[in-house]
Amino acid sequence: MSKETVLKLLQDSRGGYVSGEGISAQLGITRAAVWKAVKGLQRDGYDIESRKSRGYRLMDAPDRLSETAIRARLGQVKLVGRTLVCFERIDSTNAYLKRAASEGVVDGTVAVADEQTGGRGLGRSFQSPAVKGLQRDGYDIESRKSRGYRLMDAPDRLSETAIRARLGQVKLVGRTLVCFERIDSTNAYLKRAASEGVVDGTVAVADEQTGGRGRRGRSFQSPAGKGIYLSALLRPPVEPNRLLPITGYVAVAMCNAVERVAFVRPRIKWANDLVLGGRKLCGILTELSMEGESGALQYVIVGIGMNVAQTREDFAGELESIATSLNLETGREISRAALAAAMIEELDALYQALLRHRLTPYLEQYRADCLTIGQQVQLLWEDVHEKVLATGVDENLGLEVLRGNGAKDVIRTGEVSVRGLYGYVE
Repeated sequence: MSKETVLKLLQDSRGGYVSGEGISAQLGITRAAVWKAVKGLQRDGYDIESRKSRGYRLMDAPDRLSETAIRARLGQVKLVGRTLVCFERIDSTNAYLKRAASEGVVDGTVAVADEQTGGRGLGRSFQSPAVKGLQRDGYDIESRKSRGYRLMDAPDRLSETAIRARLGQVKLVGRTLVCFERIDSTNAYLKRAASEGVVDGTVAVADEQTGGRGRRGRSFQSPAGKGIYLSALLRPPVEPNRLLPITGYVAVAMCNAVERVAFVRPRIKWANDLVLGGRKLCGILTELSMEGESGALQYVIVGIGMNVAQTREDFAGELESIATSLNLETGREISRAALAAAMIEELDALYQALLRHRLTPYLEQYRADCLTIGQQVQLLWEDVHEKVLATGVDENLGLEVLRGNGAKDVIRTGEVSVRGLYGYVE
């Protein structure tokens, strides 16, 4: 049982390190037994990092129906599951237990299979309730006797059903997914949920926000049926200063998602606006929470507002020359559910790169995507407006500028106006 108990301790640490000595003390086994259990888990496909003086950390786990994986997540049971038999491939778990029953298998025995070659019971009578449920959700599904079902049309909804149907395999971000038709703010929701111990990688998506916010407390328009309002809560075991460039890297991840689904790649206006056709397509707001005494990171919430289906009429007043949407720029209807799924996948890839200290490709891509570099820009500092030349970005995505007097500087806060963008001319 040592493999299962060691795995459970690593899972409970939520991506943090657990020392070999600590595991040995908690489980009452030798350090050699701990090492043997870790090696066994690694052979089973578990990605476990080992660091001298820090211990072990679970980086990734295979989605397998093995006895080790199930028992690591199984609480205390009285009877059912105390005897557990797992198969990679079998004719049928029911058929197996019928055979085992004649040999006196114990009460409560459970059989689990990753694949059945002769499974029965998944007929029309089983499928019909699922189809009826999809039809109630607005899916137009045609049924033909002797031919089966055909999907005729799908609603552009940001439901969990719609997003998961398009979501590939993710390692952490999006494994827990919460969807709302209407909410005050997805960032605000995850802040509340964080205090209740919501798991690392939880994603909240809303069709409409009533209290969406942007940088510096500005309101962010979040009308129903038009955009994607998505936030992810992360609990990376890193020092807060390592997260300085995270918002810019999220911008790169969102450019990747848009390019995959809409076949156009936005540019990035420093520090983190996505721009398409000279107008703002997407805004990103990152919020951190740290412990008051130690200064240790508790969590980071990344909030993203993506304009998808807005028309010109939706951008009235000052937004008319500033904002745009994917449908406007591409002339096509982009599936919000498909884009939301791609956004989650790209956030998951970014998070894995952060945990594995492999962010160099994101830095290089940011520099390639940043349209601010090489431009004459205007720095906005409260009442001060200063014109400078943006020459590059440093490793923490600070904006490198050349002032009028020849002095070089790095800008990390404030706002930058780029000539010809968002209506700025002089």
